[in-house]
Amino acid sequence: MPNDSARTFANSLIFLSLCIIIMVVIGGLTRLTGSGLSIVEWQPVIGILPPLNHQAWQHLFNLYQQSPEFIKVNSFMDLEGFKSIFWLEYCHRLWGRVIGIISIALLIYCYAKSSLKPFRFKSFLLLCLISLQGVVGWLMVRSGLQHNPHVSPLFLALHLTLALSTIVSCLQIALLIKNPLIITSPIKGFSLWLISLLGLITFMYGALVAGHKAGLLYNEFPFMGGHIVPPELLFLKPRLYNFISNPVTVQWTHRLLATITWISVNLWTLKNYSYLSHLTRTGLLVLINLQVILGICTLIYYVPITLAILHQITGIILVSSLIIMALQSRQPRQISTF
Repeated sequence: MPNDSARTFANSLIFLSLCIIIMVVIGGLTRLTGSGLSIVEWQPVIGILPPLNHQAWQHLFNLYQQSPEFIKVNSFMDLEGFKSIFWLEYCHRLWGRVIGIISIALLIYCYAKSSLKPFRFKSFLLLCLISLQGVVGWLMVRSGLQHNPHVSPLFLALHLTLALSTIVSCLQIALLIKNPLIITSPIKGFSLWLISLLGLITFMYGALVAGHKAGLLYNEFPFMGGHIVPPELLFLKPRLYNFISNPVTVQWTHRLLATITWISVNLWTLKNYSYLSHLTRTGLLVLINLQVILGICTLIYYVPITLAILHQITGIILVSSLIIMALQSRQPRQISTF
């Protein structure tokens, strides 16, 4: 059984994963409200302080006025309008700094407790992953400050995937501490790994849909303009380029992957119904079906903020659960006796 230090560390990792989920929600809100490009500088230290007087506000607004978003989209905006989009992005970045501080504190705590020695390297890698998340986040913002006032969909997909990876890493380490003896079950194996990978790719394509604003196209289901396969599917050359840069193709691919994932998770859960606990099978069935319903409703109602955020959160919980279940499919081994 884990000792008090181990339990504290595990619970802190679970808390950190919840903080990252909140971070994703705030990030989604900044994107959907058009606030993400309001701060045009990356100042990890001095950027902690918000503008404290009119002069500071005017300085930040002057910088924003030089950005492509102001010139091409928000040229009508005054200082008060700038403040309305500034605060959400400021909170997003501030919360990211809080997560960074928590991860540093956890690493220090891990090195201070001899019982946590087996997890020191994992904690260091977790800090590196969170730091990389911050760097990619800035590169994503920077991509929208050059010429086109829209962030790179690829950077957005990478940013969200790193957030998902960090959440999974936190929860996996916490599970290793709380349950040091991992036991192989007949329900786990290659098929679960395939479903987890499929869910991850579907999640990444969902991020591409968001980055391209592809959810504003073909707001109907299951057809796209009366077609199962829309005529614009392979419009760009070379054809493979369509799957990352053509909004129609990106939305169509996300629909296809989501449908396959929905069928696969439902069939796998029902096939292993007797082996799964009531909580696990109910949770998986509720999550996958709720995720599909939210996705369809988000599409047909032209991406309302509430539905879009719920769709994103449910996707993170579902894919994280699948990946963690797959990671638990290893052979029995004793991690630590604490």
